[in-house]
Amino acid sequence: MVLPFLVIYLTRDRGFTASFAGSILAVYGGVAIIAGPIAGRLCDRVGALAMMEASLVASAAVLLLFPLFHSWGAVVVMTMLFSAANEAFRPASMAVVASLGPGEHRKAAYSLNRWAATLGMSFGPALGGVLAQASFSLLFLVDGVTALLAVAILFFSSFHGAVKSHEQVVRKASQTSDGTPASKNRRGLFDAFLREANLRVFLLGILPVVIVFFQSQSTMSLFLVKELHFSEMAYGMLFTVNALMILVLEIPLNAATSHWSHRRTLSMGSLLVALGFGALALARSYTEVVGTVVIWTFGEMILLPGMAAYVSELAPTERRGEYFGLFSMAFNTAFLTGPFMGTLVFEYWGAKVLWTVALAVGLMSVVVLGLLRTLPARSLLSGR
Repeated sequence: MVLPFLVIYLTRDRGFTASFAGSILAVYGGVAIIAGPIAGRLCDRVGALAMMEASLVASAAVLLLFPLFHSWGAVVVMTMLFSAANEAFRPASMAVVASLGPGEHRKAAYSLNRWAATLGMSFGPALGGVLAQASFSLLFLVDGVTALLAVAILFFSSFHGAVKSHEQVVRKASQTSDGTPASKNRRGLFDAFLREANLRVFLLGILPVVIVFFQSQSTMSLFLVKELHFSEMAYGMLFTVNALMILVLEIPLNAATSHWSHRRTLSMGSLLVALGFGALALARSYTEVVGTVVIWTFGEMILLPGMAAYVSELAPTERRGEYFGLFSMAFNTAFLTGPFMGTLVFEYWGAKVLWTVALAVGLMSVVVLGLLRTLPARSLLSGR
């Protein structure tokens, strides 16, 4: 709830300038890039479930304390802590989902995970808007309490015991005969990227298409409102179309395509995202714009669960946190750079050039991801 309203909170409630509030979002994004790999490595040391619970507790603490700090320096520090705590959850949750079922069901499992997140994002900002109108302090309070409720659900449900048992089995399987860990975790932070060719191709391959994907949250609004003269409400309704498609279609779509190879899944998803945003260069009516959203939403529904499923199978079981941390870093890098680069192209060269470039950039991902090699067979426990 808090993050979408952070700029409004800082400018309206705390009296900071718009430029300062914008820089705070850049601070959040910058810390998120670093937090992903670090949190991923910690997952492999302390366990992904423990990392999820620690992330939620830390996020709750930061959210409850955030309104008590008023100076610009304190706001910067609290934003850094909020980003680190919040973003530590992503690699851990992805690693946990990977441990809950066999590989052929992982795309559907990650689709279900995204379904829950989409449902939350459908209600969270709306409820956050109501709370922010009443009191920004109440907004932070409720968001912090929901994080604590999430910890309670994780800790007191049968889910906790099931994941803990799996982590213990994996830990024993990765030990040598004398009971010491087979890996001392002395690898560098980017060791997997440097040593794993498929991971390098994957991370470099997804970066262009994710940069294109994040235009939905930046330049697409400028294009629709400023150039096509649609209302802000019309722009917002496009995300309703996107969310409804995800809630209704994503799980059955990924169940139906579970037999697809990773190369086919990632390439097809990237192609649809590239075509969807590229088609905005030709769109003029609202119906045509909705059509482009439908195209790239199908790409999103195939691509994003496919990405997570690929990383879960590429990573050795005892190093999933490390791999998902690097995956999270790539995503956050695209989030930090994509909107900025898109707005520059839009401002200096116009919408047609922007969406043509988006098509070309997205197609780069199709080509690069098509170079992925077939994954070697891995055992269930060791990941080898």
